[in-house]
Amino acid sequence: MKFHYFVNIIHQFLPKTIKQFNKSMNLLLFNKTWQSFCDQLVSILKNNSMDRKEFLTAIGFGTAGVLIASCMGGCKKEAVSPAPTGVNLTVKLSDYPDLINVGGMGTLPNGILVAYAVSGSYIAVWPHCTHQNGIVSYHKIPEGFSCPLHGARFSDTGANISGPAPSPLTQYTVTPNTAGTTLTITSM
Repeated sequence: MKFHYFVNIIHQFLPKTIKQFNKSMNLLLFNKTWQSFCDQLVSILKNNSMDRKEFLTAIGFGTAGVLIASCMGGCKKEAVSPAPTGVNLTVKLSDYPDLINVGGMGTLPNGILVAYAVSGSYIAVWPHCTHQNGIVSYHKIPEGFSCPLHGARFSDTGANISGPAPSPLTQYTVTPNTAGTTLTITSM
């Protein structure tokens, strides 16, 4: 049985998808493996020398190559975004309505995350997990920050509690004004 139609569809339409996937995932190996697979398959079919067993074997090896290349791309470690230094920023609480309620949080224009802790104080951290750059969020129970990528947990001061993160979150000093209308965030 010949599979010309199926292979031509694969060969014509998937390279565009693969190139788009490459741009977003930076997996040149994936593209080379898939392109090589398609070229070999088309070459065999043009010579009319492929039977069902050869076709299934080629599909199996091609799929294995694609899966291995995809897995290898997922293992690359992202550089952790550096925390801003020399921060001295005053913000109005009215611009961040979530910060009025205990457990609320808001992200400032420079990316710093501010949370209104259960203790009644404000906490500010650089929200990029020190493991693989995931964005952490604040939780009232249990109180602290957590990363959704691999489960790293940090205390309300940014210290490591559990998980794969190698170092604590960068913390900033938060000083509310006496009227309770503004917060000043500064580097520690």
